[in-house]
Amino acid sequence: MKSLTYLLAYLTLLLLFGCGNKELKGTVNDGISKKPIPGVTVTLVGTNLKTLTDSIGQYSLLDFPIGDHTLRFTKDGYNN
Repeated sequence: MKSLTYLLAYLTLLLLFGCGNKELKGTVNDGISKKPIPGVTVTLVGTNLKTLTDSIGQYSLLDFPIGDHTLRFTKDGYNN
């Protein structure tokens, strides 16, 4: 019984503290050349969260609200 109590306590802590780090990441590539695009603004629509792609087109957004979301990608010289 003691080990079950410890297991439940561990699982509770894991759920409370382990789920807080949500991460959404990806790479933005040109639709024609398929090359990565640096400097693209990636915005989580309906929030203040945004980031820029790095030198190899990769981005990461952390700690966003749970639910369905839309991403907007913008960069001068490209259509949205």
